Amino acid sequence: RKFDLNPDVVCIFIQRHQADPDCAYAPPHLVNHRAIWSALKKLEVDLVVGICSVGSLKQHLTVGTVLVPDDYFCPWEIQTTFKGADAHCTPKLAESVRTAIKMALQDSCDFVDGGVYFNSKGPRFETKAEIRFMAEFGDVVGMTASHEATLSG
Repeated sequence: RKFDLNPDVVCIFIQRHQADPDCAYAPPHLVNHRAIWSALKKLEVDLVVGICSVGSLKQHLTVGTVLVPDDYFCPWEIQTTFKGADAHCTPKLAESVRTAIKMALQDSCDFVDGGVYFNSKGPRFETKAEIRFMAEFGDVVGMTASHEATLSG
């Protein structure tokens, strides 16, 4: 869906779980992140912000807390479009995008600056034992952001 916010800004919204016209809902492990990223590149999108619903791995991150992560961890294969030497890189969350998000949030809500997004495989939720393990390495757990962050390069 395309939104014109003002003459200088165009916002494109993609509902990752409903981006495939052939199915009503794609669970996290079936989201075609490569196709979504390809469409964004074709539309010449120059900034991507992923909004993710997550589970908290820390007691101080209560329901409703907004976290702007500064890193992510995914021990499983991450979708990518790299085909050559560019595959040998250290993925990261763009600090310029993090700064823009924090500036946008500062007058509207409290937020936590920094934390690790732990990417689970999905589509099922995690067991109690898995949560205890993940809490050693992450602050929140979700199923999609690591793929999106890596694809955005």
